[in-house]
Amino acid sequence: MKPRSPLKVPYSVSLSSLFPKIQEEKTASLITLCLTLGASALLIVFAIAPTMGTITQLNTSLSDNQFVNSQLETKIQNLSALQKQYDSLSESLPVVYRAIPQSADITVLLGQIQALAQRSALAVIRLQTFPIELPTVKQTTTHSSFVVAVDVQGSYTDVVRFYAALGSFERILTLDTLSIARSSGSTDTVRASIRGTAYFKTL
Repeated sequence: MKPRSPLKVPYSVSLSSLFPKIQEEKTASLITLCLTLGASALLIVFAIAPTMGTITQLNTSLSDNQFVNSQLETKIQNLSALQKQYDSLSESLPVVYRAIPQSADITVLLGQIQALAQRSALAVIRLQTFPIELPTVKQTTTHSSFVVAVDVQGSYTDVVRFYAALGSFERILTLDTLSIARSSGSTDTVRASIRGTAYFKTL
């Protein structure tokens, strides 16, 4: 009796039946890739692009701020230099203000002239001032002036010393005229008439 051959189950898969599945997988992968790229593009357009614009604006603003900061530092340095110059001149300001005061100070000036005449051993015969000469609208000067007239009597040497002291007075006083005449009835006494101009700051 012949032995039975094992049962064979017919199993055959054709390649043509596998191609559609492979094609479907490739198509699905391609669609997924396209969707991913599209989503990335949308992300760049709607998310990254505004961020890049903001970065550009910030860079521009930073550049402007750096320029402004540089200008401010320059101004600060200039102000610091001016402050140092002012501090170096501040000690000289009182001398300047005494030479050209901020106001006429007529009473003070007349008192100083009278005291100077007394120190020169002279007798003050007359001491007066004339009207103040204010600058006109067309003039650009910031100073005004007035005329001072003083008549003194004493020895010729004392008169010369007094005249020299007026010329080196702490307040600027330009001496315009000087006339000396011998006093009547005396050979040692003279009378001098001095006229000068004093200045002060108006602005």
